[in-house]
Amino acid sequence: MAALAVIAILLCMDHAVYDWTQPLGGVGPLRTIARVVSEGFQHTWPLLGLVVIAAAPRGRRLRFALVLLVALAAQAVVVELLKALIGRPRPVDAAESAGFLHAFSGHHSMPSGHAAGAFALATLVAALHPRGWWGFGAWAGAIALARVLMGRHYLSDVAVGAFLGMIIARAALRHLWDQAPHPPSRSATRGRPSARTRPEST
Repeated sequence: MAALAVIAILLCMDHAVYDWTQPLGGVGPLRTIARVVSEGFQHTWPLLGLVVIAAAPRGRRLRFALVLLVALAAQAVVVELLKALIGRPRPVDAAESAGFLHAFSGHHSMPSGHAAGAFALATLVAALHPRGWWGFGAWAGAIALARVLMGRHYLSDVAVGAFLGMIIARAALRHLWDQAPHPPSRSATRGRPSARTRPEST
């Protein structure tokens, strides 16, 4: 309920935020930075996924690869379905299409796929390295903000995308990672006598 309330507030602020950010991101170095951040993620997320898998514990990398694949595929399907059902025009097309809902119209502003994918990845990495959650969140937030500065999305679009990415990633972690059996660590098995060397009882 709290998330829905926040999104409702952001919806009311969308046009004011857009009008305020466009002079900042319309021209100049800030727009160049926003484009590099946005397109950099778009073209490098498969490599980022491999880096995330490599960061998983050695004995559970295959399991984490499954979690990553399921989370990213699920968020992509949900995002594209909602884009089609909502059909919200992007800010640059808003003047041509009055209103908010235009189902199956070809408009794809809400939710933001970049924000969903970035926050899904950030959530997965934070599960491996909880102490760095703020850094991963800041990285995902920068990608979402870049989409707003470029005029590709409203603020509520990236908020909905971020929310979807996080909850889908957390669901994948809960069902495929947290409940999976952990292989015994080397330190736990190093001092355990094997069956061959275990002394026989008399």
